[in-house]
Amino acid sequence: MSIKIYCENCGAEIEDGEKFYEACLGEFYCKDCVKEQTLTYFTVDSEPIGTNEDTGIYFNHKQLKEEIEQKIKEINKCIELYKNDKTRGGQFTFNFFKERKRLLEEKLQEFK
Repeated sequence: MSIKIYCENCGAEIEDGEKFYEACLGEFYCKDCVKEQTLTYFTVDSEPIGTNEDTGIYFNHKQLKEEIEQKIKEINKCIELYKNDKTRGGQFTFNFFKERKRLLEEKLQEFK
């Protein structure tokens, strides 16, 4: 009995004897498409609080202040991009960034 298994990403047939991965029931990926990575996560009292992708690590208050200022600059670019977008999605995104900027500016005031 011979079955055919194909990579969900590139469509290549996975031959019998080749290494492959099953991510979800019935979703197969060839060895060439899968890249193994290590994810670091941080916990407090054994509860996860974030990963190395979404958790800031600072060694002084100045670093945090500079990070907030940089985020505000990036958000300003997004606000500028979406300010004239009158679609429902565009307005949602515009308002999201405006609120995010407001919250960051409040946080920045704590440094003054």
